[in-house]
Amino acid sequence: MTHLATVLIAAEDEEFASALLERLERSGYRGRSTGSGAEALAFVQRELPDILLISEALTDMTPLALAKAVKGDEACANVPVVMIADSLTPEMAAQALEAGVDDMLVDPFDHVVMVPRIRPLLRLSTMYVELRQRALVARDLGITTAFTTPPPGAATEQPEILLVGQNIETIRAMLGDISITTTESLYEAEALLTARNFDAAVLVCEGNVEAHFGFCSHVRNNPRLFNLPVLLIDATEGRLDLVDAYSRGASRVLRQPVNATALRCAAYSLVRRQQRRWALRRALMETVAGPSR
Repeated sequence: MTHLATVLIAAEDEEFASALLERLERSGYRGRSTGSGAEALAFVQRELPDILLISEALTDMTPLALAKAVKGDEACANVPVVMIADSLTPEMAAQALEAGVDDMLVDPFDHVVMVPRIRPLLRLSTMYVELRQRALVARDLGITTAFTTPPPGAATEQPEILLVGQNIETIRAMLGDISITTTESLYEAEALLTARNFDAAVLVCEGNVEAHFGFCSHVRNNPRLFNLPVLLIDATEGRLDLVDAYSRGASRVLRQPVNATALRCAAYSLVRRQQRRWALRRALMETVAGPSR
């Protein structure tokens, strides 16, 4: 069986960790688990796994402390970190975003939802590995390279968000003072995405659920837009199926009524991911251009 990625699970609950690892292995991933935050940190620093999943309870430190330790170490800061919690308050979401956490899952969650949520992070991890390998090869050849691995952290540029929907005034206000382009039309939204670069698209889904799913599928099937984060806000009063949304290409789904802090945290984590992807792409292109003189 081909292994897609190496996963480390940090969880005090051995039964939970074992069940999670088993589900991941059925999807082609491999990995190990530990209940100790210190052991998890040492493993991440030594082995650089493709992703770290942290549960709500560890034997020796808080999940946020482990996340901060990983993201604060330059050697392993680019390892994607996902926190798994029994519940997620806006305050906890804000603290996790500040600590550098890449995504947050609320347990229990469907396996069909978990895999699409971590897959974009694994693609980022692969890009980091490729860039690091190119830098090591260049160094071994005595070549001075101009490219570096972009550090994780807050968005480095003014976010560019496309907001789509008919009743979006409240959502726009919640997103804060950032650059937002709005349209009521999914058709016009597709044209805007073709003409410009955006860090994320936010769709308020009230009417035709299938049309919004079709938009997500169009993004995922477009080679230029494939990695674009799409945040769906479900205003359908339960008609939007969560599993279908993720299987069709949504990056994140929030149910109405949406808390402003939770919305900003979700949007900014997706924006940060996309801006890191842009930076990595530029760095990889510099390696193609050749060494600096």
